[in-house]
Amino acid sequence: MKNFLFALVLMFSANLLAAQTNVSAAPIFENVDQTAAFPGGDAAFQDFVLKNQRPLDLQRSAVSSDVVVMKFVVETDGRLTTFRKVSAPNTMMEEETVVLLKKMRWTPAQKDGQLVRSVVELPVKLNLK
Repeated sequence: MKNFLFALVLMFSANLLAAQTNVSAAPIFENVDQTAAFPGGDAAFQDFVLKNQRPLDLQRSAVSSDVVVMKFVVETDGRLTTFRKVSAPNTMMEEETVVLLKKMRWTPAQKDGQLVRSVVELPVKLNLK
């Protein structure tokens, strides 16, 4: 009976963990017919960043750049996952960029008429004092 309860708890925990991560095992495409995009284009993307960025306690003169370049996966439902820094002036700016990207929903990429997971590399310009 104890073994049965232990197995049941273990299975429940594994399902709960899988549901929380919610990252697909489907292949990730780099070459697609239609690339993933932020709804409204570049101007809408930058507007979203300006409206949703938390204040950074950094002086513009204290960092070499106000741009963080990130690589991430756009899932078939438009969520962004699997964030990797390509370049960032510092950790604070990198972390704020990930927070912003996690709030976004994108239009996913398409290949052969199907929605697919895809990789995007994107520079994000943050607002510094």
